[in-house]
Amino acid sequence: MDKITKELSSKILTLGADPKNHRGGIGAVIELYTTFFEDFNFIPTYRPYGNNIKKSIFFVKQTFALIKELNSNKNIQIVHIHGSHSGSFYRKLISFFIAKKVFCKTVIYHLHSSSFDLFYMRSGGFSKKLINYVINNSDKIVCLSPWWKNFYSTNFNCKAIEIINNVVNEPLEINSLHTEPINYPLNFLFLGRIGDRKGIFDFIDIVCKEKASLLGRFKLYIGGDGEIERLNKVINENHLGDIVEYIGWVTNKEKHQYLKKSHVYVLPSYNEGLPISILEAMSYGLPILSTDIGGIPEVLENGVNGFIFKPGDKAALEHSVKYLLDDPEKLIELGKGSLGKIKPYLPNAVATQLIELYEPLLK
Repeated sequence: MDKITKELSSKILTLGADPKNHRGGIGAVIELYTTFFEDFNFIPTYRPYGNNIKKSIFFVKQTFALIKELNSNKNIQIVHIHGSHSGSFYRKLISFFIAKKVFCKTVIYHLHSSSFDLFYMRSGGFSKKLINYVINNSDKIVCLSPWWKNFYSTNFNCKAIEIINNVVNEPLEINSLHTEPINYPLNFLFLGRIGDRKGIFDFIDIVCKEKASLLGRFKLYIGGDGEIERLNKVINENHLGDIVEYIGWVTNKEKHQYLKKSHVYVLPSYNEGLPISILEAMSYGLPILSTDIGGIPEVLENGVNGFIFKPGDKAALEHSVKYLLDDPEKLIELGKGSLGKIKPYLPNAVATQLIELYEPLLK
């Protein structure tokens, strides 16, 4: 991979979630970005652990670090802010004001939010003015897909807007679908925040309904944080222990093992940007079952690398599961479809996109 040279990267300061022990898409993206730059200037503005008081103290401390860096490092010309909605937006509002209005830097605002549209539409009048202020005054807005580009172009007066693909690493090993015979049970994998937004309880409803026909043919592994007590209660009350297993928060090493041995990745979400978890599953050659929201339709094509359906359409999800259980050889073809579609999201391609993002702004 061609790295972003020191001559270019020394002029860029990145702000965003701490990639160390990250628990979200922004941290995962920044973790890979650190490998793209010969000289990676970075100030973390958020850590996903500790109570709210500790998080607030950390942000205040890092805000002073930002002021110190911009005051002392005259080489910095671009501040690349990675942000989301709600609390993330208001933290980045302060960072934006310091970078743009106090130090007169060129600002890229990189929006990763899965539900920025809902955040904006549900905000009050003053909050909407703040959101418009940041987006309309950023030198460039970066988003994750054509769907999101259309949203920002339609609702704001952006100076410039560009799509930069989310990035995932090359897989450590290819999925067993492509190297070993397929045997029952078929392993379905869900990784993400456990709650209604990600649709995991929709999937559990289907499993409850079809439990008798799934025994011995189906196994669902659920990894993540969130409403764990609710999940375990549903599993126990419906006696799903033989076919559903909660595996806890999955570290990178554990994630590799589950992505390697699973047959299908499932994410029946109601709101998304472009989920890193789907891209990771695709990089391992997994078929995907997910919904037609955000940037997902840009990477998931019905019958090519999985099946796509409306959020909350349990009948379509159930049909897809039964179809794959009845014809497991179809998994190989769909998995190859994922491998074909993932190439623009691998490091070489995304590093090139970043260079093409930065260079015109520096000129």
